[in-house]
Amino acid sequence: MVETRYPCKKTDVLIVAAGIGSRAGLDIPKQFEPVGGKSMIRHSVERFQSHDAIDRIWIVVAEGQEDEANKALSPLSAYKLVIGGATRQQSVSNGLQAIESHGGTTNILVHDAARPFISHMVINRLLTR
Repeated sequence: MVETRYPCKKTDVLIVAAGIGSRAGLDIPKQFEPVGGKSMIRHSVERFQSHDAIDRIWIVVAEGQEDEANKALSPLSAYKLVIGGATRQQSVSNGLQAIESHGGTTNILVHDAARPFISHMVINRLLTR
């Protein structure tokens, strides 16, 4: 097996999951909708947690969704929740501020929780650019 070396020293992932899912027409926000027996948000978190170059995972949720997010992710624990804002832009900004207030990082990947099947190959390409 060939070892892949990544140019960055520290990589955080910011998973944006603060939507309410009104356009999807579901009973719950789509990031909590099960696909293949797991919520979309859990698929996303597991993909990043299983990649050796990812150091921290931050998940931005809407205010009041913390319990639902923790339930969807249980028993995973290697993540931090951040409360989002009124818009996607504000939610990303809140996440970036949380990363900065916890010491910052070298590299940040921003990912949408409703896109649950990111591959390690795509993550590798992003990290080596």
